[in-house]
This record gives sequence, C-alpha cells and structure tokens, in this order.
Amino acid sequence: MARQTINTGSLANDGTGDTLRGAGTKINANFSELYTLLGGDAVGAGTTQLTTDGLDIIGTSFTTSIGAADPGSDIEIDFPATAGNIVVDAATQTLTNKTLTAPEVDFGTFSVMRLLDADSSHTYTIVTGGLSANHNLNIPGLSDSDTIVTNTTTATLTNKTLTTPTITRATIHEHLADSAGVPVVNFTGRLNGNTSSRLRVATTPSANVTLSAFGGTADIGLDVTAKGNKTINLSKYSTNIQNIAAGANIGSGQTDITASIVKITGASGATINLQNAVASGTILHVIRANETGTQTITPTNFLQGTTVDFTANDTATLIYDGSNWYVVGGQGYAIS
Repeated sequence: MARQTINTGSLANDGTGDTLRGAGTKINANFSELYTLLGGDAVGAGTTQLTTDGLDIIGTSFTTSIGAADPGSDIEIDFPATAGNIVVDAATQTLTNKTLTAPEVDFGTFSVMRLLDADSSHTYTIVTGGLSANHNLNIPGLSDSDTIVTNTTTATLTNKTLTTPTITRATIHEHLADSAGVPVVNFTGRLNGNTSSRLRVATTPSANVTLSAFGGTADIGLDVTAKGNKTINLSKYSTNIQNIAAGANIGSGQTDITASIVKITGASGATINLQNAVASGTILHVIRANETGTQTITPTNFLQGTTVDFTANDTATLIYDGSNWYVVGGQGYAIS
C-alpha cells in the first residue's frame, strides 16, 4: 500500500479537507502497514519483524535474525553498490575478485593458486598434476631462509644426498667422494682440506688427458689391478726416458728412477750404481747411446753377476723382484 496523506484543506476549518473519520482511517491504515512490517500482529513468511535484538526475517519454516555485537566505539558497515550475497564465516561460499590482506588460511583447498612476482607485474600459477590418492608435500623444517629448487633453473644444491640418480652431462667441481666423504677422484689441484690419496683426472682442450696419483703425501703410487684371471689391456703405451751419465747413482735413496726407460749417455766413465727399487716388479729398460766406449751398470743386488756392460746401441731389460735385479732380455749387453 502506498503512503496515505491526510488532506488538511486550503485554510483552517474551510471544509475542503478530509473529515475526521477519513483522516483517522488513513492514519490507521498507515500505522497498520508499519506495525505489520515492524513486527506487530501475526506475520507470515517473507515479512520482517523489528525486535529489541535487531531484525528478524520470517521464512517458511525458520527465521533469520540479524543483530550486532555491542561495539567499543562508533562503527560503520557499508554495503557495496553491487548485487551479491553477504559472506559469513561458517557457510560454504565462493569468493570472486576478493583481495585478502594478511589472511590466515587453515587447511585451505585451492583449485588454482596464483602468486604475484616481486613488482606485481606477473604471476606464478601453481599447476598440479593428477593423483590417484591423497599425498603430502612435505616442506622441511628450516633453520634459515632458503630457496625452492626447480628442474630447469640454475641452482646450487648443498648437503643433498641423491639416491640412484640419473645424471646427464654432469659438471663436477673439485672431486668425487665415497660414502664416507673421502675424495677418490680429483679434477683440480686442490686438496680442499683433505689429504687422502686419490686419482686425479686432468684435461686440456688440445693436449693429452692425464691420470695421476694425487694427495697430501710426497710419494704416492698408482695401482691398476685386473680381477680374477683377466688382464689389463693397453692398446699402446709409452714412457718417459731418463738420461743417465757415467758415475750416477739411480734408484731408491739416491736419484729416484723417474722413467721406465734409462738412456746411458757420454763416453766411457765411472760405473753407474743401480740401487734397489722401491716397489717389487719394477721394470727398467736400459739403452746405451750411440757413443764410443763401454758404460757399466752395477746393481746393488744382482744374482746373475756383478755388472751389466753396454757399448754403443746396446739394450737390456732389468726387473727388480723385491730383493734383486735380474736381466731378462735385450741386445748386445755383457754381464761380468
């Protein structure tokens, strides 16, 4: 019903206004409508009722009561100029285009999550794969700030254990270590605080690859051992040649043997003293230069004689068995 206005006439008591009965009828109709809307008389579904606690909205079976807590100061609640539903804390609802500042989400479920980058110009969209069951994605307990590692970005991993990994074109810095952390293969000339003996692999763009013994001690051997009844197969090999002059002392305790081939140079002179080798099985190939006179090698322990004599271009092969030197082959030498 529209509001009914009482006609008071043009002038007082001029007889042009509503009668007292007519004015009373309009007053009663207006109050009746307000009374019904604000909770008077019997009200039905779809009506509202003003109560001392707030406002009741009468439904078919239940009533929605709207109230307010006692505030500590004057407050304003503004409804946006947009159609929509009020969001309450216990209802299951969908929020669209909402900005949450410093929210705390407990056990949230996200179908798509987007994170703004540092300057809010782009987003990270977190995309999940399909699962056949629920799984946990565990984040470790951190003692300091850290960085998530992804599969295509360049990153440095520290204190990580890889179990049965597949590595393609790996770049190894400094060394490879065993399960105890002891270096076994080095790729640089740095000990990095560990003096254990190990193999070193060195390469250059245009020169040979070098395999050498490496570690913190001065003398380190390099043992290559086959297993069972198999042998070590070398397609070809070479060794350094050490020039030795008459009167030299070579071998353990004197001038170390630095090559498997010894070339005797110079004319006839004093005998060359061959000390015992450090390792059993040491093989020494001896070449006499194409020079005049005879040069003599005197091994410290030599069961086949006392000396081995070499004239120009003579050769001999000597083997140390751990106690004595033996001549096993060559050409032109003489034992005396």
